[in-house]
Amino acid sequence: MKFASSLLLAFLALPATALLAEEIDVEWGDVTVRIPVPEGFARIDGVNAEFDDIQASFIPPSNELLAMFATPADRQALESGNVPEMARTMNVQGLKQFKAANISERDFSALQAEIKKQYGNPKIDFDSALEAIEKSGASKLEEVAGDDANLDIGGIKPLGIFSEDENSTSFSMTFDVATEIEGKKEKSTMLATGAFVRLHGKVVNLYCNANGTTADDMKFAKNSLLSWKDRTLASNAALADVMAAQPTTDMGGGRKGGLKGLLKPALIGAVVGLGVALFLAFGKTKNA
Repeated sequence: MKFASSLLLAFLALPATALLAEEIDVEWGDVTVRIPVPEGFARIDGVNAEFDDIQASFIPPSNELLAMFATPADRQALESGNVPEMARTMNVQGLKQFKAANISERDFSALQAEIKKQYGNPKIDFDSALEAIEKSGASKLEEVAGDDANLDIGGIKPLGIFSEDENSTSFSMTFDVATEIEGKKEKSTMLATGAFVRLHGKVVNLYCNANGTTADDMKFAKNSLLSWKDRTLASNAALADVMAAQPTTDMGGGRKGGLKGLLKPALIGAVVGLGVALFLAFGKTKNA
């Protein structure tokens, strides 16, 4: 079957060591940002073009995926040619609107204030911004499954900001996913946590996804994100000792920084974690 065979060939191509480094360096704008591999996870992007192509269909045009991680059990399943669960994933992205900007402390403080303002605005229509991802995701689903496919992503519910310090703001959310292939339907609610993090004058977003909304899922998503965020800040503080400090251009507290509307791409970026899980779930359905 086209879907099963193409994915299994992609997974079998993954090397056994699958990027097991404890830290990775990624370029974001004119800065090198150091990202620790989340504890208990392994990097899974950048090792197979077809695998990355599936993920790419769930990346909003406003965002850029920098790295993605899954559990060791998922990696082992990929290595053995089996379909992994992908129930919990983590990834780091950048918002393209900030890629060229060097953000000062004052700018980041303004960004944090804008996040709070937008989080408290009930008039923001998050679901409409998902239309492009729904279209590209459904197209990719149809391509790999070889059947007509329907995909509906919506019901975004911001749950609030649960942690903040001078270099980060962390938030949580849920969203609904419904899919249909050959009359077979799947519907679930996904949980995601995310963090805006300032590193060397750049802003990146860390995400943690769980395919479920239980108390255990929430505890995992929040604790894992905060632990990863703290390690990322510590790693880049150490990195600053061996690299020149990047100059920042104070944009007047963000007045020239285009902060309006920043929360939409940040929240929508959280759906990247469901892309592979969605396709693999249907791989199981079609092979049942």
